[in-house]
Amino acid sequence: MDDLAKDFSIQMLEASPVTLVVVDEEGVIRFVNREFEKVFGYSPNRIIGKSLECIIPNRFRPTHSEKLQQILETASTLDLGQIRLLYGLRSNGEEFPIQIRSSVMRSEDGTYAILVVTDLLERMSLPRKELTVQQRYEMSVIRSSDGIWDWFNVEQEAQWWSPKFFENLGYQHMEIEPTWSAFKSLLHPEDCRLVLDSLEKHLEKNLPLQLECRMKSKVVGYRWFRIKGRANRNEDGKPTRLLGTASDIDKRKVAEIEKEQLKEFLAEKERLASIGEIVAGVTHHIKNILGGMISSMRIIEMALEENDLHSVKKAWKHYSRTSTRLSNFANEVLSLTRNPVLESQPRDLVQIVKDVIEDCSDDANVKSVSVRLHAYRDIPFVTLDNQGISDALLNLIGNAIDAASGKPHGMVKVTIRPHLQKKSVEIIVTDNGPGIPESIKETIYQPFFSSKSGQSSGLGLPMAKKVVLDHHGEIEFESAPGRTTFRVTLPVHPENGIAEEDPRLRSSQKIFTPLS
Repeated sequence: MDDLAKDFSIQMLEASPVTLVVVDEEGVIRFVNREFEKVFGYSPNRIIGKSLECIIPNRFRPTHSEKLQQILETASTLDLGQIRLLYGLRSNGEEFPIQIRSSVMRSEDGTYAILVVTDLLERMSLPRKELTVQQRYEMSVIRSSDGIWDWFNVEQEAQWWSPKFFENLGYQHMEIEPTWSAFKSLLHPEDCRLVLDSLEKHLEKNLPLQLECRMKSKVVGYRWFRIKGRANRNEDGKPTRLLGTASDIDKRKVAEIEKEQLKEFLAEKERLASIGEIVAGVTHHIKNILGGMISSMRIIEMALEENDLHSVKKAWKHYSRTSTRLSNFANEVLSLTRNPVLESQPRDLVQIVKDVIEDCSDDANVKSVSVRLHAYRDIPFVTLDNQGISDALLNLIGNAIDAASGKPHGMVKVTIRPHLQKKSVEIIVTDNGPGIPESIKETIYQPFFSSKSGQSSGLGLPMAKKVVLDHHGEIEFESAPGRTTFRVTLPVHPENGIAEEDPRLRSSQKIFTPLS
């Protein structure tokens, strides 16, 4: 009866539609079925009694004995155990991807491993509809350009890495032992902490596991990978298994880094060019001022020799004006380049504007320009630096007076009004001059640029803009032939400002104040 059962079992194995291999504890092949010959190309007579190494590629042979012992020790006699994706070797020397499921058979003769082998290349040729969900997943692993890693028990060292995972790192499949320690050893030292922290947050707090890091390649140093993963959790929410991908993004990442380096290089080049332009502009302007001062000094020397006090006084006035220009220019350069310490206090903006217009009155009278102030009632105090805002407005109003000076009825209008939506106050300076040419609108805020050749340092507008921005405000302009408007917006701090329901806004009226 035992012989009959044995013969029956062999016939059943022989007739099985799957590829079967039975090996003993020494790794010697004891049985193969007919399907084996179709897949590997060996007849039973040629392979039985030979080592399992005959159907394993050379690079995987050093570890096959250990793997076989693991199968014999851990595989259940009731199921086919864990799936292993490996490579097989046909009789003609061709390597091909295989899937192995294992079980163990124990008898009086010894312990045997039963290996169920699936030719994945053959499966890949099957129509998709003929594949099970599990088979489709296995095919996606084989075909995927991403490396797949499976930490099937997060409390143990062992992991599984797909062939593509090894390939992307330049290793042969199973060339290194896939363990958590091996995974960590492949990480770039600068990225290791990032990976560990992200993993800890995912396992403990269930935050998304997605990051970019460098991993050590066998061939070309470190390569960039995008790591994604997701944990399986038990009923208590405790992570039990972690499955993820490692996508090779080295080309994209290197391109991004090179692009950023190029951007930084160009920015540095532009910065150095700007410094060169600033130095050239400063030098040119100082030379012009010094030229006038030197000329005045020569006139004074000659007049003193001739005892011409009238010429001395005249030249001295010119010398005094040019020295003042030089001092003012130095202050403008300093205010443009340094980070100021603002002495900000709640101040009466209307009074500040009135004072600035008063300072400009002599210049406006000489140039026959009328300056008018339009202010809404009860403009709230604004927290600002008095000197900085005064200098900025002095530049804007002074420029407007210069622009309007060529008109028969030159006029500058300064308007101060609250802006409810922005919770701010606007100072609007409008002149009826010729307007700013379209060709220079993009450059008026550049240092040392001026449309008034030889008459301006070209620092007034850049300085005004910097002061406004230092106050967290805004400055903008619009210009057309016959009209130019600059608008400065300064925020009103809540403690000094106006509430949205403040009746002062609803009852505001314009005050017309001619100052010249």
